[in-house]
Amino acid sequence: MERQAFGRAPEEAGKAARKIARKTRRDSIGPKQGDSLVIDHLSIGPEGIVMGPGVATNARITFIPAEVLLVPVRDRGTIYNVPKKHLGGDLGSATLLDVAQRAEGFLRGKLDEAASKF
Repeated sequence: MERQAFGRAPEEAGKAARKIARKTRRDSIGPKQGDSLVIDHLSIGPEGIVMGPGVATNARITFIPAEVLLVPVRDRGTIYNVPKKHLGGDLGSATLLDVAQRAEGFLRGKLDEAASKF
C-alpha cells in the first residue's frame, strides 16, 4: 500500500513542500591571494576534504550552511504572506527550524495542559 502525505501521493507532497519553503546555501572556493587558483587535487567524501599541496597553500573554502526559509503561499489565487507575529509575540526568524521549534513548544504546552486536567 502506498503511503499518503497530506492526502496526496508522496511526489505531490514533495512538490507542495517546495512551494512553502526554499533552501539557501552558498559555498565557495577561491584563492587566498590574487585572482587565480590552480587546483591540483580536490575531493570531498566521507573522510572530509582532501586537497593537493597547491590547493592547500592558496585556497580559501567557505561553507555557509543551508537554512530553509518559509515563503508566501498561494491558495486558490490568494497569497498568504509569512506571518511576522503569532499570539502577540514577534516571530523574528522565518526559518523552518525556528517555526517548527515554536510549534513543538506550543503543542507540548497544550499536551501538558490536557494531561494536568485528566
